[in-house]
Amino acid sequence: SGKRDCLLIATTDQAERFDPTIYRRFVEKGKIINISDYWKNHKNLREVVRLELLRNDIRVVETLSRSQVADSRHISVVDLDQAVEKVYTIFDERTLKVIPSYVRKLIHSLIEINNDFRVDYLDDALLVRKAFELVAQNSYGDLYKKVVGRMDRKVKWEEYVGNVKDLFSEMTNNCLFYHVSEEKGVVLNGPPGSGKTFLVRTWLSENKDVHDIATSASALQDPVNPIDGAVDNLEKVYDIAKMIAPTVVFFDEGDALAPRRSNTGGSPSDKLTNKFLNLIDGEIPLHKVFTILTTNRIDILDPALIRSKRLKVLEISGLLRKEDIHDIISISLKDVPLAEGMTVAKIVETAQSLCNTPADFAAFVEKARSLRSTEYEVLQRMRTLEREPDQIKTNFIKFNYKTLLGILEAANAPQHLRVEVRANPANFMENYTEVIKLVESIASEAEYPLMASHLNSARSEISRSPTKKGKVQLDEFLEAELSQEPQVGFIIGVGANDVTGVLLPIATSLMYGLGTEKVLVTGAVSTTASGAAELDMAVQMTQQSAQEALTMVKNYIQGLMPKVSSARVLGEFLEKYTLHHQLLSASYNVGGPSAGYALALNTLSALLHIPVYNDFGITGAPWTKGVKKGEVGGSVIIGGHKKKTEKVLMYLRRMYMPLKNYMDLEQEFLETYWLQGKDILGVTHFGDLVPEVVCLDDVYEHKLLSLIGMRIQYKLSKYRGETPSDSLKDDILKNKEQLKILLEKEIKARLGALRRYLINPSRDPHLSLEEIFKHKPPRMMEAVMPVFHFMRNFKEKSIRIRKED
Repeated sequence: SGKRDCLLIATTDQAERFDPTIYRRFVEKGKIINISDYWKNHKNLREVVRLELLRNDIRVVETLSRSQVADSRHISVVDLDQAVEKVYTIFDERTLKVIPSYVRKLIHSLIEINNDFRVDYLDDALLVRKAFELVAQNSYGDLYKKVVGRMDRKVKWEEYVGNVKDLFSEMTNNCLFYHVSEEKGVVLNGPPGSGKTFLVRTWLSENKDVHDIATSASALQDPVNPIDGAVDNLEKVYDIAKMIAPTVVFFDEGDALAPRRSNTGGSPSDKLTNKFLNLIDGEIPLHKVFTILTTNRIDILDPALIRSKRLKVLEISGLLRKEDIHDIISISLKDVPLAEGMTVAKIVETAQSLCNTPADFAAFVEKARSLRSTEYEVLQRMRTLEREPDQIKTNFIKFNYKTLLGILEAANAPQHLRVEVRANPANFMENYTEVIKLVESIASEAEYPLMASHLNSARSEISRSPTKKGKVQLDEFLEAELSQEPQVGFIIGVGANDVTGVLLPIATSLMYGLGTEKVLVTGAVSTTASGAAELDMAVQMTQQSAQEALTMVKNYIQGLMPKVSSARVLGEFLEKYTLHHQLLSASYNVGGPSAGYALALNTLSALLHIPVYNDFGITGAPWTKGVKKGEVGGSVIIGGHKKKTEKVLMYLRRMYMPLKNYMDLEQEFLETYWLQGKDILGVTHFGDLVPEVVCLDDVYEHKLLSLIGMRIQYKLSKYRGETPSDSLKDDILKNKEQLKILLEKEIKARLGALRRYLINPSRDPHLSLEEIFKHKPPRMMEAVMPVFHFMRNFKEKSIRIRKED
């Protein structure tokens, strides 16, 4: 009949997810009603408030009589209108959507708290906040319990060591207390253990009026609705945050919450990222809600999240100055007594090679403290067992054997006793009385101080953990393999992966008769496995960098000796030689053009047999030319320079990088290393770099060490706002110039020796490079050399003419 007797009603809070074709049908032949607009109407909301008051036995009347004023169970129409206007204001201040359920629960909570209702209750900010806490609990009971008030606040602000906390506090205060709308939140980026979460905890501990919400992407997941559940819960979390504001919303491992969106936009995680971006910087702004994300993988965060006017990034590197480490250990020790001769400095020395971050140092001290306290408890228990049967003593020794050995170490027991007990636990029983006498002077815990044995035990236990074992082994390898002496063709390059810097030792040798290739790179292994395109590209770029390094070295030497063709001299010499670069990396996942400077230095070192110092690391991609004629090897900006620096300066004292990268480093970051006697230097071109990294003789080394020390002193004075003396600056420039002159003189001499060797008709083909550069031609040879040159050139010209004929 064509008649329709069915009415279709659809509800949604995400209209944009409707299929466009179906949605268009509703627009054309139906009606779209935005319910949220309905509650913007004063009369409609007035009815919601009136009904809630009535449900709580509070009636609305036109005019209040005297008796009605007294019993507080009535409200006038005028007061009702005022209450509705104030409700609008309250929701607007919190940037909450006006939803009937929220409004009803707010009114009900105010009545529940005060047992009545008056309009002026809505002017009391503390009362309204308390009421909203009840609203949030009633609206999102389980979620509220899971996320609100979960942060540990039992630490003091003073316990966080580092100036970064002042910048963090300024950001948080601006958002929560000073109404600075641009401060929406911050991403705390740094390696594990650097103190990101600890920083948040210390701030919250001193700001008890601020609520905290702590959660993560995994905690937001809903097993019933795995795709959209996290998105819905995220919106609920921010509704809770707005209700109980001022609020800090803390997301651990924030890179899982807002990962970089896929190019096609079809990934399920894109929905969560989109929702988060919309909440942070959408149509409805946040007010008194500060968002904090922690991550050590900022590279996989969606770039839109840290765009201007959204979340700022604060680097929590965990790098510590000596005084910072001292303060962390002093705070961690608290009231623990120290043995005679034991100082904080000695504890720092024991921990330093094992610990890098604030969490590492705090954990080290906590471990040593716990060993001490456990030993004292066992010691007390051991005394009480003195008259117990042997079986009880035996069981006690069996289950506390390790701790008892620690007590013997701490009590400085005779060596023979320690050896016997270690050899067989049963020997402890035989020496039970002697051990009791050994510790009888310890009457209280204060008389059992922290000793060197506790530190050594703590170090031993921590170093055996899976997370530390590799580092300890690497430390031992570096000490054994990388820190012996300057060598020809041995240098420390450095790369970076997604998480950290990676040391990349490079060994370069000059080999004869390997083939037609002049440059050979090994250790950089390509692969045909799926997803290995990026690795394959890095390998190819490293091989190209090695070839470019040879070209740049030729150009550098050519600039020093313009009258001699360095390309031809080196070309003739390398006719049957191959430069072999070996990248000493077990897993080649770093490299590429940033190894260029390291490869160039090794190339120069191998060709001219000049040792390279072993106290520095270097990264950078040089040009084969420069911006000026005399500045061959100009530096090109590279990535990951900060991570590379942190890794190198863990073991070495100098780090070189392109000047543009150096200028990007914060002064506080640089000062941390200056105070340790370490330095970071920006490279402008190859000729500026070489004099500082090669080793010639003792005089040369003395001048270089003097330069390093003076430069650090000069930088520290400038950083502290002091005015360095003119003589210090002059001495630095003088030393640099002297080193340059000495090196260039040596390079010219060595290239001259190589040239004389090549044109010598009676040369020994098996002479080593070292001997070639030591060899000085006799005076007779110097006298006849011009004649020899003339004869050889005449011969070559005659051959060329005959070929042309």
